[in-house]
Amino acid sequence: MTASANQRRSVSVKNEFAFSLGEMLAIVFVAAYLVAFFRVPLSADSLPGEGHSLRRLELLTLLTVPAALGDVLRQDPAPGWLQDRVYLLAIATGYLVVAATLGSVLLRWLRPSVAGSRIEQWVFALALGMSGLSLATLLLGVLGLLNRWLFLTIAVAIGIAFALARPRHDNAAARHVASSPAAEAGGLGPGWLWILAPLVVLLVSSAMLPPLDFDVREYHLQAPKEFFQNGQIGFLPHNIYANMPLGAEMHALASMVITRDWFTGALVGKTIIACFALITAAAVYSFGCRFFSRSAGGLAAIVYLSTPWVLLVSSQGLVDVVVGCYALLAIYALALWQRAIADGEAAIATRRLILCGLMAGSAAACKYPAMVFVALPIIGFVAISSVVPRDHRSRLYGAVVLMAAMAVTCGPWFVKNWVLAGTPTYPLLYSVFGGETRTPEKNAQWKQAHRPPDFAAGDFANRLQRAFVTSEWLGVAMAPLAALGVAAAFLRRRWAPRDGGPMLVLQVVGYCAIVFVLWWLLTHRIDRFLIPLMPMAALIAGSAMGTAGRPLRRELTAALLALSVLYSVAVGIFVFHMATVATLVASANGWFVQEDYGRQRASLVDLPPGLEIPNGKRLLLVGDAQAFDYRVPVLYNTCFDACVLEEMIAGKSADQAKAALHAAKVSHIYFDRHELARYRSRGNYGYSAYPNQERFDRLVAEGVLRKFDRDVFEVAK
Repeated sequence: MTASANQRRSVSVKNEFAFSLGEMLAIVFVAAYLVAFFRVPLSADSLPGEGHSLRRLELLTLLTVPAALGDVLRQDPAPGWLQDRVYLLAIATGYLVVAATLGSVLLRWLRPSVAGSRIEQWVFALALGMSGLSLATLLLGVLGLLNRWLFLTIAVAIGIAFALARPRHDNAAARHVASSPAAEAGGLGPGWLWILAPLVVLLVSSAMLPPLDFDVREYHLQAPKEFFQNGQIGFLPHNIYANMPLGAEMHALASMVITRDWFTGALVGKTIIACFALITAAAVYSFGCRFFSRSAGGLAAIVYLSTPWVLLVSSQGLVDVVVGCYALLAIYALALWQRAIADGEAAIATRRLILCGLMAGSAAACKYPAMVFVALPIIGFVAISSVVPRDHRSRLYGAVVLMAAMAVTCGPWFVKNWVLAGTPTYPLLYSVFGGETRTPEKNAQWKQAHRPPDFAAGDFANRLQRAFVTSEWLGVAMAPLAALGVAAAFLRRRWAPRDGGPMLVLQVVGYCAIVFVLWWLLTHRIDRFLIPLMPMAALIAGSAMGTAGRPLRRELTAALLALSVLYSVAVGIFVFHMATVATLVASANGWFVQEDYGRQRASLVDLPPGLEIPNGKRLLLVGDAQAFDYRVPVLYNTCFDACVLEEMIAGKSADQAKAALHAAKVSHIYFDRHELARYRSRGNYGYSAYPNQERFDRLVAEGVLRKFDRDVFEVAK
């Protein structure tokens, strides 16, 4: 070996182990963030057990304690657990296949040229198909056509349409993941996605369990349950939330129709909603590969799915991840639109703008806030985008096309509300449109409960700190890598102004900043409402590898991602209880053990044994709005609706009150004093003052009610 060769080898070895100044600063920053992150204590309210809190680092170290893992795993399987899971998973899988098939047909018709990779094509197809099935369920439900055989016939028709529309020759270019020419040296290959396997198992298996979250049991699954039992989607005057856009919940309703059972269908729908997290992770991966690099896509997908917030809300049946999925795909289509405009492909650009509008409208079909957080920013971007020629007519055309496409996917929900509730935005904008069951007092109660607490600068700083460090179910890697991604984009933008990747990152950063400010200005600032931003934050995190070479070494990045996955597993096992054999191998037959009135879990007060609701009679809930758990017919109201008991008997004599209860077919009343006290506590939502202990004592004294036990009353004969 020559001297020059030895010298080159020596330089190569030095370069391999030497850290640049940028890498050293990145390592110091990430280390400081990890110290701050793991010092944060989790509140005692969020942890199992009583009277103690736990720091994040202590929670992570529980994975190394055999006794702690033994407590989690020391359970016996319930009979029939596997068959139950296979049945639920088979129906959910079939539903997703039909959705992907429908979406493929729609994409074939729309031709937005999103076949840069198989993943990209199928992600858009799945999302578009899910939106289409949701709208079909809404239409059939409003018409009272919730028939199993009709739904199955539609599925067969979709399959036939797919077979007829399928191209004869596959696009060979779509067989590989599209990737920008960004350097892949030292990056993480797609094989690293396998570290997400335990999280996928936790997510899907826990999604097949009965719901425990309050909102899910109050309306996300309760509304589809009532529509199914009524045989039609209609106005529900006692549940304000059931009259809002429920695009994601339509999958649960369709599943109830297909299985002909509201409980089984609810679990299938809950599983389908959880699968949106997997669809989003695939979309994040495809987006990163398309615009940055494969390493960026893989890193972003791991960062996203290893965030405990995503794991929690997806498995519980909440729809924030669904909104985030559609929002991400709207931005994805918008980025493709920009590229088509830059390439001078006007026809493709228009079709991609239509796809963007369909995705943004699908987000608004799931939640009203998406109109402000997704639709309006995208419309504004198209209206002022520098890639559009400086022609007012061209920009107006783009905005009109976008809004028309949005109206296709979210418009039916507004029309439905206008027809049934008298206002397209029920229960919002009461002062403009009015609305069924709304009164000035109820409107004031709603606005008071949902308005921002204050506008102090200190609160804004505190919310920023929560968003980046202290919010309880943050992931380990998202915030530090996103910060590095922003820094890398600024530097790369300066060094390589012709590279479009950094500019795209900064545009996504700008979108996230706008949404965060709107969230702070317009909402009551619940952390969970920021979950739709997490796919974008994960993309920014992944872009650190795609726009700046190696901000962190491959080994250090891999270690950070592994730590993120391990922490999320620890949260799932020890806090969310997703990995206990007791839940993973529970049997659906044991989830409702009391067939008479059937509460799977009483939040605060257990109903007494021996209570039987006669056939044709109903149980009236006063205070309790989590009606999903009841198998017998119930009457109830949310805190924002008129009190059902008050409407029935207020101002009436004892005999009239008794006659009114019998006319409503009420045999028993459950008085949840604890829920009423919570609603009426300082800073809470409020509740009608009519139901109270003194009133129930008086109804008993007057012979209207007989006490069954402390909290349950029987209507006197």
